[in-house]
Amino acid sequence: MEEISNEIFLKNLEFNEKLFLVKNSQYGFYDSNLDIKKNTTSLLVSNEFYTDEESEQSNNEESFEEGVEYIISSGLDKNKEKKDLVNEIWNLKNDKLTSNPTLEDTLNICLTIILKKFLNGNKFVKNKHTYEELTKLFNSWKPLFNKFVPDENIELNLVSVLEYICNQIPELNSSFYILAQILNNKCDLLKDQTLINWYDNEESSFESNEGIIMIPKDVNEKNKKKMEKYVDDLKKSDEDEEEEEEEDDEN
Repeated sequence: MEEISNEIFLKNLEFNEKLFLVKNSQYGFYDSNLDIKKNTTSLLVSNEFYTDEESEQSNNEESFEEGVEYIISSGLDKNKEKKDLVNEIWNLKNDKLTSNPTLEDTLNICLTIILKKFLNGNKFVKNKHTYEELTKLFNSWKPLFNKFVPDENIELNLVSVLEYICNQIPELNSSFYILAQILNNKCDLLKDQTLINWYDNEESSFESNEGIIMIPKDVNEKNKKKMEKYVDDLKKSDEDEEEEEEEDDEN
């Protein structure tokens, strides 16, 4: 009780306490062999740990990422509503629940975590093995995409979210076009028309809780340049399908 009434202890415990409470109260996760008092005090009250600001931030990020993975995996297993998943993720992220978290914001969080875990601190290597592994990865997360991308507008914004992530994570620099093509061609998570619409739009953006996030014009132009041939092929393919449909109708 002394430790619980200690303000410094509470302040240090705040983030990890939320992670534990999410696991414990939301999903009934409980390990009877887990010594909460011992684990939290040794990790959070240690002066050695908290003298390094970067170590504290790194630990918080790792705990948050583990928490999001747990929420998503458990939530999908229990077929939770996307609204509940969004709220639980944002409740874990913030001291106070964001008043209106968007699906795009949540996709940004989830995709960032998925891709960072895939990279594991390594630079993105453009080869066949990476392509195949990313295809498996995105296919394994299809239930998440299907739940969080309910309509064409969100799907279009997902492309912009992907642009944003690739611009934010140095290891993913210049790899947007590969990720977009995998999501379209191998995983069927981005429709042909979605990529065509993205390419034809002058600007790329998505809605966040803090307002509209604009993708820098030079970044967007660079991505479109790399996607030019791919999108041209999509347009030609769609035109050929339309001609075939017209011929079938005439026959």
